[in-house]
Amino acid sequence: MPLLTDLPDIALRKVLEKLDFVSVQCLRKTCHDLRNFIDDANVVSTLTEAYVVLVPNSISLELTFPSLENQIRYENNDGSDFATVAFRDLESMLRNQKTALNSFRIDFLLGQLLENFPGSFKRCVKTRRFQTTVINQDEIMSVLPIIDEEHLSEIHINNMIVKKFNVLELDQIKRTKQWKQCETVRILEFLVETPIQDFFHFKNVHVTYKRVTKEMVVELKEAFLISSHMECFQISFKVNAHEQQLIDLYGPLFLIDMPLGRVERKRFFQTSEANQVLVISLFSEHVRLNRMSSELMPFGAVAFP
Repeated sequence: MPLLTDLPDIALRKVLEKLDFVSVQCLRKTCHDLRNFIDDANVVSTLTEAYVVLVPNSISLELTFPSLENQIRYENNDGSDFATVAFRDLESMLRNQKTALNSFRIDFLLGQLLENFPGSFKRCVKTRRFQTTVINQDEIMSVLPIIDEEHLSEIHINNMIVKKFNVLELDQIKRTKQWKQCETVRILEFLVETPIQDFFHFKNVHVTYKRVTKEMVVELKEAFLISSHMECFQISFKVNAHEQQLIDLYGPLFLIDMPLGRVERKRFFQTSEANQVLVISLFSEHVRLNRMSSELMPFGAVAFP
């Protein structure tokens, strides 16, 4: 009985062209000859998003293609090395990725598999956004170095332990090329203690400190005024100690009535560009600095030097 592997190379390539990428990966697992042929054939992947979830005794890969979503689950059966198999398959799927993913996300809901992940990848993962849910810096550093910094524009870090707000160490992360070349960083449900200057190279920032001081806001304001790239910087905080300090520093704030009885407190500052102003907005749980068109300033507001 003729085998699929008996087909001429040209005919076998035509078969592969008729299959979606997930089907190609299934076919790849049937025998060594087909696996080697498919690896050499460089079948182009159209994967747009990859989401990896690590939980005790299993790993899920959620893969998004332009017209297909697929979930693959790897389980620990009788002590099998399921983690290595899962990461090797993922590397195979990403190997022929011609364009960067929109998003690559990995959530660590267990810690003992850190050593399996990076060793399975022979090349960097091209993605515009890297998102992860972790407990500590070590988990982030098990993945971040394999992210291609040339394509990366956003880093999103979430705390696995919701509402705990423990401190996330950043000493290793901020030395990476990925951190230095990224444009946007969001660190949610963690406190950070690194100097605020470590975030000045980003365009957009959302982080949480235990408290915001007037010195931090002044540093941010001065950085915005001389920067050509900073767009929005939001600092959430757990201790509210900033409003009276800023009133003492800058004088009364401009009040804007909002729906549902809310009031926004703002201060506007002139920038080197005549059509833009810097806005400092004060809220009950965060401070935000951002640029805006001077034409959008509310009636009666004044931009200070």
